[in-house]
Amino acid sequence: MLQHPTSSHEGRHGLSRVFSLFSLLLVLASLLAACGSTSNSGTTKYGGTLTIAPSPVGDYTRNFNVFASGSVLSGTQGMIYETLLFFNREDGSIKPWLASSYHLSNNATTITFNLHPGVKWSDGKPFTSADVVFTLNMIHNHPAIDYSAIWTMIKGVSAPDDHTVVVTLKQPSTPILWYLGGQTYILPSISGRM
Repeated sequence: MLQHPTSSHEGRHGLSRVFSLFSLLLVLASLLAACGSTSNSGTTKYGGTLTIAPSPVGDYTRNFNVFASGSVLSGTQGMIYETLLFFNREDGSIKPWLASSYHLSNNATTITFNLHPGVKWSDGKPFTSADVVFTLNMIHNHPAIDYSAIWTMIKGVSAPDDHTVVVTLKQPSTPILWYLGGQTYILPSISGRM
């Protein structure tokens, strides 16, 4: 999970807190209901097993892998891992997210993302262009998780500095900004974390 230095994402983090509080209240309510159950004699029943079914689709599985096809937990995409840009589907606008800006070259074969400075991962390490390059290279090295086929359009990825990512395309591509900026969830680079 990324920690943004500005308040522009407080609404989303507030939603995450509300969801967490709601989940905690749901568990507590289930526990209180189980503890308050009585036998036929009217005495409180202690002990036993409490089973909580969180949804009609089955058991809760801790799968926070943003690239797990079909089984990624709701909220992992967006509340834990984030994208470079935010695309408002209602009005078609593109907003900065992890990237403060982007620039498409005149010949539409290069996209440069400028990252927000001061963003940190939950472990306190800074979010840098190395994380974006790591994520894109991981997708390249594991084609099974290249759901949007972005590497059919990408020629290469580089990081000239800690806050700049340059994506070179094989040819001009109109939808690539959507796939790179709005559909690719960035993971922390494993370099320096082991």
